[in-house]
This record gives sequence, structure tokens and C-alpha cells, in this order.
Amino acid sequence: MLYHYLRDTLTREERAMALAKAREYGRKLYDFSVLQKRYATGMGHISSHESGTLLGLGVAAMVFWDEIPEARRWLAWTHGRMLAGARAGPRDGRHPWSTYGPNFLTFYACAVRDFAGADMFGIPFMRNLVPALLRSAQPCQFEYDWNMLWIMAAFATYRGTPAAAWAWHHLWALQSRKRGKEHFLGWQDMLWHSRQPGRKPGANFHKSHLFKDTGVALMRTSDEPASLCCIYQSGFAFGQATNLKQRRRFG
Repeated sequence: MLYHYLRDTLTREERAMALAKAREYGRKLYDFSVLQKRYATGMGHISSHESGTLLGLGVAAMVFWDEIPEARRWLAWTHGRMLAGARAGPRDGRHPWSTYGPNFLTFYACAVRDFAGADMFGIPFMRNLVPALLRSAQPCQFEYDWNMLWIMAAFATYRGTPAAAWAWHHLWALQSRKRGKEHFLGWQDMLWHSRQPGRKPGANFHKSHLFKDTGVALMRTSDEPASLCCIYQSGFAFGQATNLKQRRRFG
């Protein structure tokens, strides 16, 4: 991304060095991802560390699209893996690792929307991600979870989701107050934010909910930090689609 913004100010030697490094690491990551499909969300669900490196490969392919011949192959692979992961993700939007994993998918969805106009936000998992996160989040996530902040900012920016816009403002105020001088800006904060105040979910939004695809029953007394919360898991953590895919593969 820095190369994209600084390209016109770099010398010929600096551009050549950046291209050589990007091509070297892009080739290695692509080869590794193809050989190790599990490393590229190949199991069908949205992994955590795996999706982060795949996101890097995809964004690199977009940035160097016209300068590295292999970039087209990299993006075809990345997009296919990300798309498969999103489509096989829990339809109710509830990921077992909360924001870690869906954050990389959200960042990729923003990038590919800007780059090619492709809209991944309408996929059921993505469409239900914001309400699932807001229903499931613990108080500490609102105070310290930067991924929660950036996911809400992205959905407020790209989808205009009222609850996401409200959550972004709420999270930003909480984290700024809690961390004080330790509060920092990430690159996501420079790309996404919401000028609109949004709308807080209704009073009954947080009280109880059944996530049908993952079989999670959630009960909460309120949305206040001191509320009591009880969660029962009786289904497949990554949803029915991933379970069926794994049973076909290993059964």
C-alpha cells in the first residue's frame, strides 16, 4: 500500500528494489498457499493467521497488477479462496473466534470492492457479521478489541450499516477513554470511519438470541458492561456448510 501511494516519488532504483522484493515474497507465499490449502482457508471456514497472509498476497496482487506478471495468478487464487471461505462461513455470521479471522476477510472485501467493484458484503456470513458481533461481544472487546473497531468502521463506510456506524463511534470513545495516551491510529483508521452517528440497536437486541447455523444460544441481561451473559454451544462451530464439506472430504 505504501508503494501504491509513494510510487511516483520513488527513484528508478527504489522502484526496482521494491518490485523485486514484492515479486520474491509474492511467489513464495503463492507457492506455499497452493501446496498448503489449509493455509489459505481451504477448509471452507475463515481461519485466523492463514487468512492474514492470504490478505497480504491479494492486496499485493492488486497493487502490482500492472507491474508483476504473476499478480493476476495471485489474485485469482486469493479471490477464489476468500470467496469460498465467505460462502462456507456460518450463515448466521457468528464466527467462533469472534473478530479474529473475519477481520482479514472484511479487509479483503473492502480492497476488492475498491479494486474491481466486486461486492462480497452481500454473502450471508458477511451480511450477518455485524449483528452477530454486537450480540456476542464481551465488555472487554468494546474496550480493547481493535479488530472490532475496524470491522465496524469498514461496514459503516462500505455498507452504511447504522448499527456499525453507532458501534464505531461508541468503540472509539470507549477505547480512547480507557487507553488514554496509549490510543493509537492504525492504517485502517486512515481508510475507514463514519461521519454519520448511526443508530444503536434496540433494547431487546442483546437480551437473547439463537444462532441457528452454529447452534449457539446466547442470553444476556442487558448490553451494559456489568451484564450477565450465558452462552450454550450445541452445533458446529463453523456452521453447517463447513461441516458438510469436511464430512464429504474425510467421511
